[in-house]
Amino acid sequence: FMGAQDQGSKVVFVIDASGSMTSNNSMQVAKNALVSSLQALDAHQQFLIIFYDDRPTVLHLRDVHKPQLYAATEIHKTLAKQKIAGIQPGTGTQHVPALEMALRLRPDVIFFLTDAQEPPIYEGELVSLKNLNNKTTRIHSIEFGVGPEVSDTASPKNFLRRLSRQNGGTYRYYDVTKFKSTN
Repeated sequence: FMGAQDQGSKVVFVIDASGSMTSNNSMQVAKNALVSSLQALDAHQQFLIIFYDDRPTVLHLRDVHKPQLYAATEIHKTLAKQKIAGIQPGTGTQHVPALEMALRLRPDVIFFLTDAQEPPIYEGELVSLKNLNNKTTRIHSIEFGVGPEVSDTASPKNFLRRLSRQNGGTYRYYDVTKFKSTN
């Protein structure tokens, strides 16, 4: 997903759908990458998609009202693609509730995509997420930033690097000013 690779059999995608994701075509790039990643899943794998703004929203593919992983069958991938197309950016940004929801499902891997706008995930929250995870899930973070990447890992802006490092994952950065507009 967006260059981050993992062979987990249980995969959760956590995608920022806050209003700031409308700039530089970020939301459409995220949706396209998500659909491509779903197509690459094998039928033995399972997946779930969580979009979030000020609260998490699970992409339910069946008439079930609690988060559950779906087998990566062609019908589930098609249903997911249809639902992804209808997602619109909302307001606010609360990263932690969406990540907590994903971790409670005990997947092998979480792909977490955000533009990392305020608020960051604070150090105490990073510790809580690491403890909730208990070394069972790899978290790969993908940041949609503006301009060159900030490499100061101590900076509060680099909470994504710390999140990935503390949870056995990788971190990738994309400069959204290089995304092409679809308008």
